[in-house]
Formats: sequence, structure tokens, C-alpha cells
Amino acid sequence: MIENDPVDLEYRVENGEKRYKSIGVTDKLRALIIVWTLREGRLHAVTAYSAGKSYERLYWETKK
Repeated sequence: MIENDPVDLEYRVENGEKRYKSIGVTDKLRALIIVWTLREGRLHAVTAYSAGKSYERLYWETKK
């Protein structure tokens, strides 16, 4: 998903760790939201889940 041109939604620091929330699509066009961080220079997924309709709409409107 990260390679499929995601849209960044949110940034915050939690317990001293920078966390990012992004939305993107899988190769089969399933919209997912992923919360991720960088640890030791590598992307680490904290959680991922299906995007709701409003987030999915936001993603596609951003990509027009």
C-alpha cells in the first residue's frame, strides 16, 4: 500500500514516537488506513484497517 501513492492524514507523537496515519489502496483497490512509524530507519506498521466510506471518498478525490 505504501508504494501505491498514499495520502497522509495525520501526524502525532505518542510516547515519544512519531506516528503517521495514511490512507492508500492495495493492488486490488481496497482502501486501507495505516498507522506507521520509523524504527531504526525502517517503516513499522503499528496497525492497519479498512477505510470507511468517507476516507475512501477523500482518497479518490485527492487523486483526481
